[in-house]
Amino acid sequence: MTTPERLPPRLSAAAGLVALLVVSWAFFAVGVRFGVFVSLYWIVGLVFYYWYARLSSDPLDPLSPGFVLVMVLFLYAAAPGLYVERRGHTYLGDVIPPSVLNQYYVACLLGLLGLAIGVSGARRHRRAAEAPRTIWLLAPSDACVQRVLSYVAVFLAIVSFPFIVSGFDFFQVPSYSERAMELRLEWRDNVQSGVLAVVSRDVPTALILAAACLLVIRSRSLWVRGMCLLLFAAYIATNTLAGWRGIVISALLMPVVFYHYRVRPLRLWSVAILALLGYLITSGLALVRQTSDARQMMQVMSDEVRTEGMNFAKLDSSGELMVGGNLMTLIQGINDGSVELTYGKSLVTEFATFIPRSLYPDRPLTLGEQFAREFSPTTHDAGGGFGFFCVMEGYWAFGYVGTFVFMLVFGWSVERVYQWFMRNMTRDVTALWYHGVFVMLVLVSVRNGIIGTYKLALMNSLPFLVLALASRIWAGRESVRGPDNRVEGEHRAN
Repeated sequence: MTTPERLPPRLSAAAGLVALLVVSWAFFAVGVRFGVFVSLYWIVGLVFYYWYARLSSDPLDPLSPGFVLVMVLFLYAAAPGLYVERRGHTYLGDVIPPSVLNQYYVACLLGLLGLAIGVSGARRHRRAAEAPRTIWLLAPSDACVQRVLSYVAVFLAIVSFPFIVSGFDFFQVPSYSERAMELRLEWRDNVQSGVLAVVSRDVPTALILAAACLLVIRSRSLWVRGMCLLLFAAYIATNTLAGWRGIVISALLMPVVFYHYRVRPLRLWSVAILALLGYLITSGLALVRQTSDARQMMQVMSDEVRTEGMNFAKLDSSGELMVGGNLMTLIQGINDGSVELTYGKSLVTEFATFIPRSLYPDRPLTLGEQFAREFSPTTHDAGGGFGFFCVMEGYWAFGYVGTFVFMLVFGWSVERVYQWFMRNMTRDVTALWYHGVFVMLVLVSVRNGIIGTYKLALMNSLPFLVLALASRIWAGRESVRGPDNRVEGEHRAN
């Protein structure tokens, strides 16, 4: 495994200059309150980046959770604040008084501080000198894993074809507006639907995409690489037309993460450009996903750019980033007594959601569903839902103290997970596995809550545990055949 580059001094200076420009814009274009929030955020953020880089002699990894989370949290915290500063109400129409907005900014800053301390604490106490501990799950060689993954992917493609074909069929695509509510109602009304979707659709699709990604980069056959690239492109095209922006971004990240850790480390400016493209894709899909017709989508986007320019990409125009407005609504509800702090009860109910509904049909609602039930019963009864800003989880439990403690524990645990993967980044399967965990713990966590995100990360790990088990079985069979046959098999795989 190659190592990422160190953070160059010039790039550090550029980051400071960008932060200064952002702070100046916040003061002069928005107002003093928003400017103070942005200033304090970037003071804490830049101190954290400096300390994070100094805590280890390792090069700074631009795809490390600590590095990315601070940036992502800023977008999700600043966007709803900017929206309310300019309009006086949230994206969903709730009027927010200045006092609540002040409380919101304090909660976000405490969340950032907890996150920074948690990540730094885990990084400082990491076992830096420890040799890579490739556990038995990851022991088989890359050639063995590549061969097993290819066979498993072909087998699952055949067996699960009726369940997964819709994810690759870009000729018949229902739009997001047609399918999203229907899926939520189907999940709510059928306690078996969640488990069935994971087993019959999610696991096979994840392994098929992993095989396609691996073979596009590793295979020596141009024919195999071309076929896998077409398969991967079909999946991205289908979900782009369907408006599933999270799925599109996750799929696009898979080869990026794999290339970064197993082929050649990406430079920080490359990651910044990719992040900007991801932001534009996310914002653009939010605008056009009321239809799944490619020509209509292009027409909608063309009309928007012609009449409004790039307004759809502005920080306070992206509905994706407005989930923080729900924290303002929660704070206002607690202030006026319509809801109360849970004092830890929400921890119990959220952990209870780890149990499949097929085993526990009456399990508690997730915190996102509880929020919808409390603040928008009509939407909840119709099957709708709201994003759950990660800072909300601790605040609903214990107020400001909960916000700080929850984010501190989250930062510490995410950094520890990252360190484990880096110690074991000696196999291709580790990079593919890390991609699934990274998407959930870093990108999805900001709008899905903390505890629920760990459940999703565990679910994303399931396909690679299946792959690891299959690889171990195959490796055991190869050892029985003898060394001569194994060497011959390695040559065929390469």
